[in-house]
Amino acid sequence: SLQAVPTTMPSEKSNASKRRRVAPASESSQDTETLLLSFRRWAESEGFWLHPQVAVVSVPGKGLGVVALNGPPLPVGMVLMRCPEAMGLRVPASAFFPQLKKLRGALMAAEEEQLSAIDELILSVGFELHLGTASRWAPYLALLPLTPSRELGVPLLWADTECVASTALGERIAAEREDLAVHYANVVAPALQLIGHTIAINCARDFARIGSVIRGYAFTDVHGTGHALPRLLPLVDMMNHSSVKPTVRVVLDTADSAASGPIDRTAPAAVGDGAIMATRTIVALWPGDEAMLSYGRLTSLELLSRYGFVPEANPDDAVEVPTGVVWNHIAEWISSSTTGQAGDNAKSVASTQHTLEDMGLLDDDGIVGFRPDGRLPAEVCLMVRVACLHVEGPDAPLEPVAVSDASLAALAEELEVVMAAVGDDDDAHARAAAHIQMQHTLLQFPASDTHLEAQCLDTLGRRLLQQLAAPRGGRGCNAQAVALLASSAQIVTRCFPPRRH
Repeated sequence: SLQAVPTTMPSEKSNASKRRRVAPASESSQDTETLLLSFRRWAESEGFWLHPQVAVVSVPGKGLGVVALNGPPLPVGMVLMRCPEAMGLRVPASAFFPQLKKLRGALMAAEEEQLSAIDELILSVGFELHLGTASRWAPYLALLPLTPSRELGVPLLWADTECVASTALGERIAAEREDLAVHYANVVAPALQLIGHTIAINCARDFARIGSVIRGYAFTDVHGTGHALPRLLPLVDMMNHSSVKPTVRVVLDTADSAASGPIDRTAPAAVGDGAIMATRTIVALWPGDEAMLSYGRLTSLELLSRYGFVPEANPDDAVEVPTGVVWNHIAEWISSSTTGQAGDNAKSVASTQHTLEDMGLLDDDGIVGFRPDGRLPAEVCLMVRVACLHVEGPDAPLEPVAVSDASLAALAEELEVVMAAVGDDDDAHARAAAHIQMQHTLLQFPASDTHLEAQCLDTLGRRLLQQLAAPRGGRGCNAQAVALLASSAQIVTRCFPPRRH
């Protein structure tokens, strides 16, 4: 049976949300315990199984978490949870699905844009909320910040608060809110009109609130088929994140899924013919260790804006600099370069900008992330290489060169390693693939003068540091950001050794 949660759980923690640090002030510890008791009974009735040597407990600073109890260490490959797929809240299982099938046809007949998979899940959750206690998932949904009274647990709505609005976090979520509002007006609202608003979504804010929670909790492609199959997996989605050392991962429980470790004979057999989602250890868990997932290789800002927390240590953190800022410094370097006359330099700036725009590197909303490992982003390396080629010969065409099979094999190997590291995180997959593609494009351009590249990178690094360290609005410099950029600037002379790729 599910282990009891201590009644001493702090009232300021969100009920069952591993990602929300703040719960509404109106919610008491007693209310929380009542909701949890109802949830535990419901989960057991649905066939959920939890290993007897782990328990759901209150983790300081994180809300709820899954922790190993006293006893022998749990070895690699041990099943900690088994969640019947039928227990998950997904579109085909929702009571909204019959209406949704009709809605799809109505949208097609009206020549309106079809809803995305995530849109359909949001509407399905909205319909289940509309059903109230009659919903099959009512005990689970009661634990999530899905209602207006619990909006403090939804980062996407934090932009409305004065202390957040003027920060990088506020700018990020305000932009996301704006995009979401446009999507709601153009796609979702017309669909809701067709079904008569029979769900708990009456405005863009309702859609944003539910959508933000689903974005933070939903699993996709749990079968590993490459198709996005978003669904909510109760209790499994309440495990906390580790940027440094995740200890578990969620897999489809099949006969082959135990190949990486011992088969847990205490786990019950699958219920009926439905699939089982299993949480397995990927490192040994000792008493007191927490079962922690990886949500992907995300920066602290991404974690804060999506999940509402910042980890104590994050090797994937980064300073986000707009690509336009990077380009402005490169253009200034070209203009002041002594390699040519003023007219040639001006032509080089225009030629470089045109080439970078064609390559999609100067999008208005483009961002370059400088990470603490000291490696310059591929986008910066590529921008500098193209700039130096134009400086050396502004009228020379930039014809791609042949790329060796060994180089392509190395990139493919790097991509495979990165994909394995990020697990099932679709966003991380997309970023990894984009990074590898950037490296591939970088390879295709002929190597320019190494001294010029080092000179441009050194100037670029110093200018970015100076700009970032300058006081802004009396708040002073961002010491962490300066440190991260400095770690990249210090290795510029090693970034472009002859034929480094």
